[in-house]
Amino acid sequence: MSIEEIKAAVRARDEFKCRDCGKTNEQHLEETDRQLQVHRSLPGLAYSEFWCVTICLDCHNKRPRKLIDLLCEEPEQSGVYAFCLPLHHTCHVRIYNLLKSEADREHTTVDQVVLRLLESHCNQMPSDYSI
Repeated sequence: MSIEEIKAAVRARDEFKCRDCGKTNEQHLEETDRQLQVHRSLPGLAYSEFWCVTICLDCHNKRPRKLIDLLCEEPEQSGVYAFCLPLHHTCHVRIYNLLKSEADREHTTVDQVVLRLLESHCNQMPSDYSI
């Protein structure tokens, strides 16, 4: 999918409303002459339906522009929960090594394996359950 196709799919999924304030695409067009924006929840990440949300310009301007700023915000504000695995604990090293082995086997990164596992887990749960 192209970036524009991904953005169109995200807007449709979010019913053409800002996920933060509920402003509609029509209202946004009247105010700014532009469609609602598509925000990448993790700054710098490639566009994908899973990691993007529809958002108005005003709400988008309130979001962090750098990953370090995102990590310093409360999850309720940013919509992203960062998970760190301190590798000075033996059990965490074992978890990391398992993830790294899986990443090597799949010719990808540990981050991508973790995201795939979490997404798969969430997709198997009832809609009212999340991690």
